[in-house]
Amino acid sequence: MKVRSYMQTIIRYELVINEALRFTLMLDTPDEQINEFIRFFGKHIGCDRIYNAI
Repeated sequence: MKVRSYMQTIIRYELVINEALRFTLMLDTPDEQINEFIRFFGKHIGCDRIYNAI
């Protein structure tokens, strides 16, 4: 069952990454895209800290 749980986690992360990419690629500049990707991904995996470049 460990393999199945591991695969479910991988699939969940893959779905979050794909959603983040779709969303961020609509932004205008690479800096906005990178910052939003980090924020989006951190929020969806439950991070307690999210770092953005200033």
